[in-house]
Formats: sequence, structure tokens, C-alpha cells
Amino acid sequence: MLSVKEFAVSGVKWTTMSTVLMSAMEFITLTILARLLTPVDFGLMAMTMVVLGFAAGYADMGLSAVIVQRQDVSRSQLSSLYWLNLIVGTVIFVLIWAVSPLAVAFFHEPLLYWLMPVSALSFVIMSIGQQFSYLLEKDLRFDLLAKQEICACFSGNIVAIVCAFCGHGVWSLVWGHLAKAGMITVLLVWSGWSQWAPMFHFKWRDLSGYLSFGLYQMGERSIFNFNSRIDQILIGKLLGAQELGYYNFAVNQILLPLYRINPLLSRIIFPVFARLQHDIPDLRQSYLKLMKLLSALNAPLLFGLGAMAPLLIPLTFGVQWTPAVLLVQILVFSSFIRSTVEPIGSILLAKGRADISFRWNLAQAFITTPLIFIGAKLYGTLGVAVALVLLTISYAMANYIFLVRPFIGPCGKPYAFSILKVTALAVIMASIVLLMSLAGGHSVIWLIGEACVGMLIYLLLLRTVDQAFFFEVKEMLIGGGGIRQEYGVDSAQ
Repeated sequence: MLSVKEFAVSGVKWTTMSTVLMSAMEFITLTILARLLTPVDFGLMAMTMVVLGFAAGYADMGLSAVIVQRQDVSRSQLSSLYWLNLIVGTVIFVLIWAVSPLAVAFFHEPLLYWLMPVSALSFVIMSIGQQFSYLLEKDLRFDLLAKQEICACFSGNIVAIVCAFCGHGVWSLVWGHLAKAGMITVLLVWSGWSQWAPMFHFKWRDLSGYLSFGLYQMGERSIFNFNSRIDQILIGKLLGAQELGYYNFAVNQILLPLYRINPLLSRIIFPVFARLQHDIPDLRQSYLKLMKLLSALNAPLLFGLGAMAPLLIPLTFGVQWTPAVLLVQILVFSSFIRSTVEPIGSILLAKGRADISFRWNLAQAFITTPLIFIGAKLYGTLGVAVALVLLTISYAMANYIFLVRPFIGPCGKPYAFSILKVTALAVIMASIVLLMSLAGGHSVIWLIGEACVGMLIYLLLLRTVDQAFFFEVKEMLIGGGGIRQEYGVDSAQ
């Protein structure tokens, strides 16, 4: 039987494969949709997803992490949790339909009256299979989860493209969203029902001891979603659907690596953290390794994207998206810093301290909202982007002082070193790529050349400066064996 360490390493391989494939599929899909749809279409969908994203914090009552974190959940408790998920998903759908007139009044976009409730059907659909995802995650079945997510992503993208070609406008994005939700649900039920089929059983006493954790987790998610979307809320309100379309386009491009790599690696490492929650030295070592790995993956992707943006965006997506170039170049900094801050959340959940995450995100909400509002009022979308960079820098420093050090112990130098070393290499690479962009090439061949040169330079620099880490990552991603001492987990079951 595989050890925890070997499961974690296998999970990294499958996560990397699914990340690359889904990122490639979504990039191709966006390239096509950007030429078939307008910035207003993307802006309307962004307004819809702001509401759905906020509601997503309530989708499972915050109890998904409990299923993974606790090792002794009974079948009766799982059954009660399953039916609770289904009830909550249905209630969220009804509530979103009920509040859609308020969104129309807030954003001054009548089409939201139908876009929001139709898109919210995904909550009902996904609640049917959601619990099986958490149980597969708990069993470290990341290979199966990766395959399912790839199939769902492919299905949703195909539906969106076909609908866009047929002239359905913003509804193309809605049908793609629902198709993805439907496919992942079918696959999860197919793989999980035989092993974890819920009984027709629901009792509140089965949930005792879970709801307090879940409520904090639900509150933390809600405030986190609010913090991460307040920029889009204010841009949509103050500047309109078209400006939000440009901004959302930029955000999706620069956050694609972040929202693919960070959550998936965090999902792999969270069960490992949960098993190490009482072993502070090993927990600290695992956290620092995760930070270094995330930085090594995110830094070249984000900074390379910023360097290539002046050529990449108009050439690939069309000149109508040129206003998004400067936004991308500014936001790569906030996105990278944010990618180094988020992993502490897995530590807090592993220790059962969702209440700390809740308070941390609540404090950020009071600071973020007024500064984003001022930036939007004074300088539009560029003001929002600059404000986000300044905010994430300050949050990163506070993150170490108030969260990292108290929970895993003092580790200032290795903490900073795990981030700065690979970041410096990525900045050198991005500077060379930017010089290539300024040299005047304007063809697809030149763009591909920039990407290849950038990747080669970064890999050579990493191999030269940190050979041991280079081969460790290589073995973890494409090698056949386990990683010695990976994540600091022993070979015990």
C-alpha cells in the first residue's frame, strides 16, 4: 500500500498534468471566445459570477474541510452532511433568483435578472456529487479527481464555443458553466456512489461538533470571496460592464496559474497537513517546501505573462483587448504575492482553526474596500490595480507576523528565502523576454520564441543556482519514484 508521502507525490504529478491540460484548454477557449464575444458580454458574466462566487462560500455550509480534516466521520454523519449539502444548494439557487432584481438595480443591467438564476442552477447540480469529491480527496485519489476535472473542463469549453459560434452572446458562457457543472457531477456520482452512497437519513445530532467549525469556515470563505471580488463589484458599479469586461479579462489571464496551481496543490497538501497537525517541526518543513514549490511554479508563469502581454494580448485575442495589457502587467505583482500568502489557510484548517481565517479575512475586508473604492473613483481600473498591489504587499508582511510565526514557529529567513530566490530568477527571465518584446517582433512565431526562450532561461538559471531543488521538482513532476523526505512525511501509513 502506498505511503502518505507516495500518495502526495502521485497527487502532485496528476495535479500538474491536469493543471497544464486545463490551462491549455481554457487558454484556447478564451482565445476563441474573445473574438466571438464582446467586452460587455464578459463584463455581464463577471457581474453574475461576483454574486455566484459570494454564494459559493455557503454551498456546503463550510463542512467540506471537516470531512477531510477529521478521521472518524461515520456513515450516518456523512449521510446527514450529504442531504444538508443538497438542501443548501437548492436554497442558494432560490435565494439568488430572489435577489436578482437587487443586482439589476445595483449594476443597472436588466439582463442579470435571468443570467443570475440560470447560472445558479449549478449549485443544485453540483450539490448532488460534491461530497464524493471531498471523500476522494480525503483518500488522496487525486489521479481520479484530475481525470474528472479535465473531462468536465473540456465539456464546458466545447459547449461555450459552440454556443458562441451560434450567436448566443453572453449566454454561451452560462451554458458552458452549467455543462461543466453537470459533467463533473455525473463523474463524481459514478465514481463515488458505490462506495459512499448516502442513506436516506438526516439527523441534526449527527452534525453536532461539525457546525461550529463549518460556520467559521463558511464565514471565512464568504469574506474571502468578498475580498477577492470587491474590485469587480466596485468597477461594475462605478465604471460599467465594458470596463469590468476589460478588467475581468486581465484578472482571468493573470490569475489562471494562481487559481489552477494554488488550490490544487493546497488540496493535495491539506490532508498531509492534517496528519501532521501536532508535529510542528515537520509541519513547518512541509509548509516551507510548499511555499518554495508554489513560488517556483507561479513566478515564471506570472512574470513571463506580464513580459509577453504587449504582444500576446492583441495578437492572440484581438486588438479590442489592448486596454487590458497594462492591467495585466500591474496585476501580475499582486497575483504572485497573493499566491505566497494563501497557503497558510491550509495550515489553519489542518489545525481546526477556521475561526482565525474568518477573523483574518474580516479584518482585510475593512481595509480593502475603502482603498479599492478610492482607486476606482480617482483612476478607474488602473487605480484599482495599483491599490491591489499595495494591499497585497502589506498583507504578505502581516501574514508572516500574525499567522505563520504563531502557528508553525519562527522561520523568517527560510520563509523569505523560499520565495525570493526563485522570484529573482523569474524576474531575470522576464526582463530578457520583455527586451525581446521591445525588439519589435509582431508574429506568432516571435511570440512562441519568447515563450520558449523564457522557459529555457528560467530552467537553466534554476538548475545552476539550486540544482538539488531543480532535480527534486523534476522527479516529483515527471519522475517515476518517490521524493526523499517530500513534505516531511515519513513512510508510515
